[in-house]
Amino acid sequence: MLREQVPFIAAAAIQAPKNMKKSILLFLKFFLPFQIWLFLFKNSILGKAHVLLETYTIYSDAKVFTDNIMSGVFPLWNPFVMLGHPQKVIMSYFGAYNPIWLLMPFFRIFGVLPYQSFLFTIMIYFFLGMLGFYLLAKELFKNSLVQYAAFLMFLFSSFSLVLFPDIQPVIIFIPGVWFYNFLIRFLRTWEKKHLVGLTFSAMLVSTTYLPFYFLTVFLISLLAYIIVYFSTIPQIFKGLFKFFLSNKMMVFLCGLALFVSFFPGVEAFRSTQNAECVAPFRHFGEEGVFKKGVEVSDYDIVTDGGMTARMVVGDLYSRLDNIPYGNNGFIYIPLFGFIILFMGIILKTSRRLLYLFLFNLFLFLVLLEDSAYVHPWLYQNVYYFKLMRNMFFTLPYFVASLILLISELFYNFLKQAEERASLNKRGLFAAIIVLHVIIALFLNRQKNVIDTSYLTLLLSVIFWWGILFFHGRLRKYVILMLLFFAIMVQPLEVFWHYNQKSIKEGDKFRSYILSKPDKKGFQYVRPDRFVSRNYQEELNANSWARVWMTDVPAYFPRGFTTFWDYYLARKFSNEQLYEYAKHKFMLYDKVNIVNSRDDDFKKIKSVLYGKYHAALVADQYGDKARKDLKSFLVDDKNPANNSVVKVSDPSDEFKVERFNFCKLEIKTDLLADKFLVYNDSYSPFWRAYINGKRVPLYRANFAFKGIALKAGKNRVEIVYIPLGGTWSYWFVYLSFIIMLIWVIISMLKKGQKGIVEMGNAH
Repeated sequence: MLREQVPFIAAAAIQAPKNMKKSILLFLKFFLPFQIWLFLFKNSILGKAHVLLETYTIYSDAKVFTDNIMSGVFPLWNPFVMLGHPQKVIMSYFGAYNPIWLLMPFFRIFGVLPYQSFLFTIMIYFFLGMLGFYLLAKELFKNSLVQYAAFLMFLFSSFSLVLFPDIQPVIIFIPGVWFYNFLIRFLRTWEKKHLVGLTFSAMLVSTTYLPFYFLTVFLISLLAYIIVYFSTIPQIFKGLFKFFLSNKMMVFLCGLALFVSFFPGVEAFRSTQNAECVAPFRHFGEEGVFKKGVEVSDYDIVTDGGMTARMVVGDLYSRLDNIPYGNNGFIYIPLFGFIILFMGIILKTSRRLLYLFLFNLFLFLVLLEDSAYVHPWLYQNVYYFKLMRNMFFTLPYFVASLILLISELFYNFLKQAEERASLNKRGLFAAIIVLHVIIALFLNRQKNVIDTSYLTLLLSVIFWWGILFFHGRLRKYVILMLLFFAIMVQPLEVFWHYNQKSIKEGDKFRSYILSKPDKKGFQYVRPDRFVSRNYQEELNANSWARVWMTDVPAYFPRGFTTFWDYYLARKFSNEQLYEYAKHKFMLYDKVNIVNSRDDDFKKIKSVLYGKYHAALVADQYGDKARKDLKSFLVDDKNPANNSVVKVSDPSDEFKVERFNFCKLEIKTDLLADKFLVYNDSYSPFWRAYINGKRVPLYRANFAFKGIALKAGKNRVEIVYIPLGGTWSYWFVYLSFIIMLIWVIISMLKKGQKGIVEMGNAH
C-alpha cells in the first residue's frame, strides 16, 4: 500500500514548490501593484482628501437612493431639494439600478460611516473595472508578459487619477469594458455564460448616465471592424443564427431582460421632453428652452466642457508633477507605453494592429470636437450628439484602447523576437538605444519634465536588453521585475505629487456641512435660509440635503428641476421664493382661477408677499374645476380679504401622519372647508385621495400642488405615480439583481457551448 502511494507523495512534493512559486508570482504581479495603489490613494480612501463636487453629488444621490430602497421605498421623487423634483434623470446619472450600490448599506451594517462606505464601494467597483480590463487583455494577447504590462499601465494611468475627483467617467467605462470582454469571449467560444454576462453588461450600460457615450465607442469599434475584418462578418452572423436557434428560451430571456432595462432611460428622457423637468444649466437661461428637453442647442456649450478645452499636448510629457487636482479631461499613460508605441515603427503590421489603430484614430478625431471636422458634423447630423456635453467622459475608453494598441505592438515585438532565429539582435538593440537617445534629447528640450522620465528610459534600455540577451534560469522573473520597474517608476512620482495636491486643493471643494443635522420627524417649515457666498456652496447645500434627507435651507434651482418652479424662479429671486415656500402647507378660504400658462404675475407677486389671500389655480382644468371649486371662488371684483393659515406645527386640525419620498398622508379635522396648497413642486404624475377616493389635484400658486378639503375628519393621501407605476421600477430593479445572480451562477459552472461549431471570431 505504501509502495503504491510513493509516486503520488513524490509528485505532491514536486508540485508544492511550483504552487508556491505561482503564488509568489501572483502576489508580485497583482497584490503588490494594488497595495502600491492603495498606499498612494490612502488620503482619498480614508477621507482626508475629499472628493470633488461631481463625485460628492453622486455620493449624495447614491446614499439617498440606497437608504430609501432599504426602507422599501423606490425614491422616484425628492421632496427635499429644489422644492421637490423627479428623480428619473438623477437615477440614470449615477446608474441607480447597478447592484454595486447595495454595498453601501452592507458596509454600514458593520458600522462604516456613510461617506466611507461610498468610498469603499467606488474603490471596489474600480477594481472590478481593472479586472475586466485585465481579462480583456488576457483574451486578446496570449502572452502573460503583455497581459501584465497592459494591466499595469492601465492601473497607473489617468483612469485612476480621475476616480475620486470625478467618478462619472469610471461609472460609464466599467460596464463597457465588461461588455467587450463578454462579447469577444462569446464570439470566440459561443458559451452561454458569456451571453448572460454580455446581457447584464448591456443592461448596466443602458441605465448608466447617457448610454450614448458607450454607443459612440461601440459604433466606432464596429466601423473599424467592418473595414479590417469584413470577410468574417458572414461567419459571425451564421454562428449567431445557429446559436439563437439552439438556445431560443435563453436568448428570449436575455432579450427580455435587456428590453426591460431600457424602460428607466426612456422614461427619464420622456420626463425632459414632456417638460416634467427641465435642464436650465444646459441652456444658460435662454428664453424658450423648456421645449428643448436636454438638447444642447449651442455648440460652444458642448465644447466648453470637452477634452480640447482642458488639455494640451504638453500634458503628455511635461508638468506631470503639477497635474491639477480635479482635472478630469487629460490623458496620462506611463512613459514606457509611449516608448513601445515609438518602437512600432520598426515592426511589421498585422490586421489586429490595423484595427486598433483605426479604432484609436476614429475615436480620437471625435474627441477632438471642434478642433476637427468630425464631431461638429456628428453634432449637426446625429441627434444624440446634442445630448452629450462632456465628451471627455469617453476618455477612459480612449486610454484603454490606446494601451491595447501599445500592447499589440509589444506582443508583436515579443513574437518576432521568439520566432525569428535569424534576428539581428545586436542591430535591433542598437536601434532601440538610438530611439531612447532621441526621446531623451526631445525631453531635454522641453520644460518641466520630471526626473523619473529619464530613469524610465534607462530602465527601459535594460529591459529590452534582458528581452534580447538574457537567457538565465530565472529569466521569467528577472524580465517581469524589469518590466514592473520600467512601467512603475514614473507613475510613482506622478501619483505621489497628485495625491499630495489632493489634500490641499480638495479642501476648496469640501462640503461645508458634513455633520448630521438634528432632525425630528417631518418638518413643516423649511430651515432658515442663508446668504449663499458662491455657486459651490449652493450645490453643496443640495447635496447635503440629499445625504441627510432633510430640507435644503434655501431654493437653489440647480439640476433637473421641475418646469413650473424653475419658471417661477426666473420671475422672482431665490429669497422671495424661499420666504413664500418655507411653510410647506398653506390653508386658504378662497381660490382665484388664472391663466394656465402666463398667469398674472402681479397676483403671484402679491401671493408671495402675503398681500393676496387667495390661492391661484391654473385654468387648465376647464369648467369642471370652476364647478368643483365653486364655494371657494373669488374674482378681481370681489377680492379675497380672509387671511391664509400657514401650518407651522402639527395639531388636531392638521397633522402629517406618514411621509416618504413618494407619498404623504395627512389627517385633518377642519372646522370649515379649506383649499390646501402643498408647497412641493407640481407634476402631472401626482395623485390625491381623500378617504380612499381620488380627488382632483390642481397646479396652485403657479408651481405647487392644491387640493380642496372638506370640513370634518379626513384622511388625505398625496401620491407620486409615474407612468407604469412604482411597481414597474421595482420590477426593473429586481431584474438587475436576478441577472447578476444568473451571471455569478453561470460563471461558477463549467462553460456550455451553444451547439455552434465554427472558427473563432477575431
